[in-house]
Amino acid sequence: MMIDKGLNFTEAEWLTCAQPYPMFDYLRARVAGKTDERRMRLFDCACAREIWHLLTDAISREAVEISERYADQQATFAELDSIHQKAFAVARSQRKDPFNDAGWAACSCSISRSALSSAYDKASGALAKELSKKAPVREAHRAVTSARQTRLVRCIFGNP
Repeated sequence: MMIDKGLNFTEAEWLTCAQPYPMFDYLRARVAGKTDERRMRLFDCACAREIWHLLTDAISREAVEISERYADQQATFAELDSIHQKAFAVARSQRKDPFNDAGWAACSCSISRSALSSAYDKASGALAKELSKKAPVREAHRAVTSARQTRLVRCIFGNP
């Protein structure tokens, strides 16, 4: 898909885009650099929920849950900050893929300001690494995951 330098999407391009990156660039440009933090956080959490089975520790799962509650103003900043520090320590200690990527995805959900974190990229990487050790196969799985994530973007942000 070709997106022009002004980051303008036609409705057809928005509806057929298969990568979340240009969609996020468009959303950022459209709102003059001010992303909708709540919806971004919920998107990050949705991506982490896709790899829930790879979040093998309670801290990472709690990071996603507290981040979701924070998005809905049901958790405090202190709770979010505290769980982020714990999730960071867990992610940093994990060495084996795909669990390492999964841990970082959960950690990304709990950053203090959710402004297009790497949760979606880490989640797609974790799923791909879980399914294959062969790079070409992993890339095919990442493409499928990216397409699924674009559907999440459309679900959460609608059609701008």
